[in-house]
Amino acid sequence: MASLADRADAFLDLLSDTADELGLPLPDRQYVAAGAAGAEAWDTEQVTVALVTLDPAPASQGTAGQVSRTGQHPGGVSVSSVTLRAEIVRYAPSLLDDERIPTPQQMHAYGRRAMADAELLRTVLVRAQRTMVLTDGTGSVRIGQVTTSGPEGGYAGAAASITFDLL
Repeated sequence: MASLADRADAFLDLLSDTADELGLPLPDRQYVAAGAAGAEAWDTEQVTVALVTLDPAPASQGTAGQVSRTGQHPGGVSVSSVTLRAEIVRYAPSLLDDERIPTPQQMHAYGRRAMADAELLRTVLVRAQRTMVLTDGTGSVRIGQVTTSGPEGGYAGAAASITFDLL
């Protein structure tokens, strides 16, 4: 079985590979983050994957609004679940470098890029669930919502979470 860190790497790889396949450039700074998910420094454009929770309950015990897919559990195996969160952070200024307010066209371009990032994350979640790549084909996979945050400090982000069984 793959380690939790290996599965976080696989989620980051799936995100990067999907972006490449769709012709969507991602920031060069990409890493598996330590610490609380969502608390990564927004000091540059980046892509992160972080641990949200490691839960003693299986992923199939989902919450409202989350879709599950269940594979086969090996008999007698203790099952817990893990939730990982991927985030794409991009430059989204509220003021330009010379203290001017961005034009509507510039803001429109930033908004379209943010929408593309959110759509990319949703595609990655669906692919991870469909292929069960994070679970080695066993257990359950539950995809979460794609959310946005910011702009804050000249950056805005889109994030998505996925919960899956850890056998």
